[in-house]
Amino acid sequence: MIPFIKSFFYAFDGIIQFFRSERNGRIQLLLGCATIVLSAWLHISAGEWLLVIGNIAAIISLEMVNSAVEKLCNLLHPGQHPAIKFIKDVAAGAVLWSAVCSVVIACIVFVPKLKLL
Repeated sequence: MIPFIKSFFYAFDGIIQFFRSERNGRIQLLLGCATIVLSAWLHISAGEWLLVIGNIAAIISLEMVNSAVEKLCNLLHPGQHPAIKFIKDVAAGAVLWSAVCSVVIACIVFVPKLKLL
């Protein structure tokens, strides 16, 4: 059971390291917090909360994976290589795709409520 508990501490340390070292992670966290505040202010429904929290979690999780992939690629191949470029670009593209989809969902959730103000 102790190794299982230790794994949580390692994972938590990874989260802390990510937010301390990655500017994009801090930006995503700030935007996520702002979105949560806006959601609370607009009194969104439970289903809308699921969409909002799910999208925030997806973007930050993908940003964490992207950062890990970039660090690993830089460690394994410090120079330029077409395969490394592809890997990094696809990982970054996953973050961008998730962010664009989240903006669309945010428009669907928030715009009708903001129009009523």
